[in-house]
Amino acid sequence: MAADVIGIENFSISGRGNQLTITRADIALRDSRMQVEGALRSTPSGITMELDMDADRLDEAVIRSLRSAGDKETPMQGQ
Repeated sequence: MAADVIGIENFSISGRGNQLTITRADIALRDSRMQVEGALRSTPSGITMELDMDADRLDEAVIRSLRSAGDKETPMQGQ
């Protein structure tokens, strides 16, 4: 599958120490629109993500794309 373009239309991010906090990001991927919020933290073992996502819909291709991207990453520790 060819790489998909992710559009970020609006976002609010703040950082302090080893953490980035996403207050809200409006994201477009294929025909789906999503609102994402949460935090990314730098730890000794890598970057951890805690994200909440609200979407109008996710088509099968988006789910497959997200799943295959996750399969390429190292599993998060302590989850």
